[in-house]
Amino acid sequence: MAKSPAFQFYPGDWLSSEKIMLMTPAEEGAYIRLLAIAWGSEDCGLPDDDKQLAILSRLGEGWLKGGSRVVRQCFYSENGRLYNARLLKERKKQEAWRKKSSEGGKKSAKVRWGKGLSGGKGGYKKVITKQQPKGNSSSSSSSSSSKSVYKKSTTHFQDFWESLPPQMLNHRSEAERLYDESVRSQEDYEALKLALSRYLKTKRVAEGFYQNLDTWMRDWQGWLKYEDPVVDNEPPPDGWGD
Repeated sequence: MAKSPAFQFYPGDWLSSEKIMLMTPAEEGAYIRLLAIAWGSEDCGLPDDDKQLAILSRLGEGWLKGGSRVVRQCFYSENGRLYNARLLKERKKQEAWRKKSSEGGKKSAKVRWGKGLSGGKGGYKKVITKQQPKGNSSSSSSSSSSKSVYKKSTTHFQDFWESLPPQMLNHRSEAERLYDESVRSQEDYEALKLALSRYLKTKRVAEGFYQNLDTWMRDWQGWLKYEDPVVDNEPPPDGWGD
């Protein structure tokens, strides 16, 4: 699984930590830099080696002359690596969210495409038409041919567009193309509206962060099974200085 490029940061939690408040500006900068480096590593950790940490933290001699004692209090050592408990919680929380979203998207896609292939609702409907013989010629009267015509079920993108919050009214042409590819019946349209309602109830949206519409349309089916992770409804994890 690819690493996430960012983790959630609570400014109030950071500023209320007594350990962080007692750090010098250089030590605080070193600490947050080490958190960023740890986040980018496979195991979300750092080498438990003062010479390397002095370089990574940018404290240099300051790390060896007391800075290590202050910053190390925010990490614990295990098998030659340093870990920050709060950062590990953020990593696990994101991994759980991504796994749940991925599984939901795969299930909804399987259901949608299964309906299309089985000839049920959604997808394309196959209509067989016969050409009637023209004229009185024996060749015309003795032959007939049939061909398959695919008739697309349609819904109204404009109705969907007008139901969106202002923050998502962007990239219309690409969003409409993706809409035409994935919404092929009234049932699909109702599923799309349900996915949108679930997305708009997420904590991320409540905080004012919206996906561009074309981005959202690329995987809207994933929101049919989505629920905010339970951890998001709990108090924030232990503070950064704990």
